[in-house]
Amino acid sequence: MPTSRPYHLSWLCDRVLQLKPKSILDVGVGFGTKGMLFREYTDVWNGDYFDWKVKIDGVEIFDKYITPLQKGIYDHIYKGNILDVIDTLGYYDLIYMGDVIEHLTKEEGLELLRKLKLRCKNLIIVTPVEVSVQGDIYDNKNEAHLSEWSSSDFGKNVEVITLGNSMIVNWQKPCVYYCDGMKFYGERLRKMGFEEYNPTRPTLFLGLYFDEDYRIFRDHLGKRYVFWNGSDVTRMLSVRQWRTIVQGTDAVHICHNEQLRKELAIAGIDALVEPIFFGDINSYKPSFKSREQLEVYVNAHKMREDEYGIPMVIQAAKRLPDIKFFIYGIDDKSNLKNVRYMGKLEEELADKKMSKHHVCLRLNHHDGLSQLVIKAGLWEHYVLMIKKMKNTIQVRDVLDLVEKLEVLKSTREPQRGLRPWLISKLNRFTWL
Repeated sequence: MPTSRPYHLSWLCDRVLQLKPKSILDVGVGFGTKGMLFREYTDVWNGDYFDWKVKIDGVEIFDKYITPLQKGIYDHIYKGNILDVIDTLGYYDLIYMGDVIEHLTKEEGLELLRKLKLRCKNLIIVTPVEVSVQGDIYDNKNEAHLSEWSSSDFGKNVEVITLGNSMIVNWQKPCVYYCDGMKFYGERLRKMGFEEYNPTRPTLFLGLYFDEDYRIFRDHLGKRYVFWNGSDVTRMLSVRQWRTIVQGTDAVHICHNEQLRKELAIAGIDALVEPIFFGDINSYKPSFKSREQLEVYVNAHKMREDEYGIPMVIQAAKRLPDIKFFIYGIDDKSNLKNVRYMGKLEEELADKKMSKHHVCLRLNHHDGLSQLVIKAGLWEHYVLMIKKMKNTIQVRDVLDLVEKLEVLKSTREPQRGLRPWLISKLNRFTWL
């Protein structure tokens, strides 16, 4: 129904006052009661009665429920099924979904919960403890009850409160810890709703690289999650003291790929394989456009050229003068007419230029899942790698690289297999 029993409203208003959200999404607007309360206990409470500053959006599947009343409270109301809408939304400080999840199947509801967590810092779900039989109401077939939920359905990382027949599920995204070298990626996670590090709260450790990282990890008082990126695994395995700390400290471990999982297993660490993309997947659209001359690109770092296979790239370029090679991340000049060093560019500009090429090279022998490989896959570019990965082309040495680039010179079609595979694997965050 477009209304619900008021058991939890006092708790909800107190929670909003506590969180002080700058943006709220109300899933299942209905009559709009919650939107009114959100507006009152944010803007009005803060003295902004005539100058609203908090973004309050809603989602409503039944068009007839939306009247001038609701339009006057919400900044924007997305019309449609939340299952279809969720992937198009941005990030919110708070997402509230009251008396909606029981209108979905269990499978639909569990997948929606996972996606909602990706889009917010705080998530509040309200559903009846005992769900009554209910069919269409107001000619709205979506009012039918399809499932009943218990506290165990929502996992271990939530607070569950029962008030009358209302079950309130309160979830908060963990904090994130990162060293200076991981600042770029740490700040990306902050934009995705992960809070600033707090030693008493559940925290995602974005790699462990130095003594200070391991000390903070060991002494942390809240629940620990560790995301292993690549070189941090090699470093940990080579330092006995670090390995001992990891082995003796309770944590949930996650990593980019199967290679890292196997390496962590050497130290007795059982890790989930759930790769993270630190950008907005929806912003990376297919961009492959065939041209007469094939364009190949690679990203590297100064003083680490061997690690990124730049000598192999130069050797391939000598043998393939009719292919253009672009080397990003390094300022240099080449004697070869078909090789261009692009220097270190801001990400937005680099993405704009790279998206117009055709083939991405990732020639590292030890690797996680490169963010560039992910972008290339989302652009539907071809990816050539030393490591074996589905929907990419594996190369062994410079002669193999030359041979495979020769074949690609005649291609006019994008690589369509990698993009859907990546989308199915990236940013699952099931451990949340």
